[in-house]
Amino acid sequence: MISKNFLNCYFCFGVFIILLRFFTNEVLAFSNCGSTIPNNLRLEELHYGTGYTQYEKEIGEAFHKDKVLFEQLFKLHVAKYSNISGSIVNFKDSPKKIYRSAILSENLALLSELVKKKDVKSIVVLTNSKIFDITPLINKEQEFFSVLGGKQFNHILNFDCDFDFKDSNEVQKAQIKVTSIIKLIANTEGNVLIHCLGGEHRSEVVFEVMQRCLNKLDMDNIIGRYKCHTGWENESSIGNFRQENIDFIWDFPCELL
Repeated sequence: MISKNFLNCYFCFGVFIILLRFFTNEVLAFSNCGSTIPNNLRLEELHYGTGYTQYEKEIGEAFHKDKVLFEQLFKLHVAKYSNISGSIVNFKDSPKKIYRSAILSENLALLSELVKKKDVKSIVVLTNSKIFDITPLINKEQEFFSVLGGKQFNHILNFDCDFDFKDSNEVQKAQIKVTSIIKLIANTEGNVLIHCLGGEHRSEVVFEVMQRCLNKLDMDNIIGRYKCHTGWENESSIGNFRQENIDFIWDFPCELL
């Protein structure tokens, strides 16, 4: 006959397993934003770098108080959080593998893996930072990319996600710019890496417009990934999440592509 204590222990063990699976799934989802991509479009996981970012309060505080400290902390941040994911994108002519990330000047192992193992032949840089002089970081990445055998390095100097999205003229200008960037990505050689500074806003806007318009993914899927790439944890801790970027992606006229 099974004892009452045994049944109680068995029940507790069952609850423990359920909770373990729940929290494990939560961690896995958080540890790789690429897990939100449907299986038929998902790329193989990379060995170097992280598939997510985290919001670090001290960086935000330094931004307003000490720009030199901010630059130092930012370099450490992107060394820890490359914030990379990607997918197959169904361009009209042929599918192509597109990766998106933070700047990789501080994670050359990941850059090497992308070029040597994932056949990334082109990089499209989506930033013209006004925060600090990023020229040394861009030059470092470009030089290493060239040494590895990279073919095309495009630095988009006039793309900024700080458009005034309440101004219809500004929205239209942003739509035209995103359209030109996506057409550039479609026409570059080989697989492509796109990145901004932290892999949060510019990269996500361009990447998710492609997901909605070319891969036909729904907005719930896109919002979940954007939250992951901007360090969103919950409604009280939203990281660098910006609703205006989601609105821009949702309203983007796909016929432009």
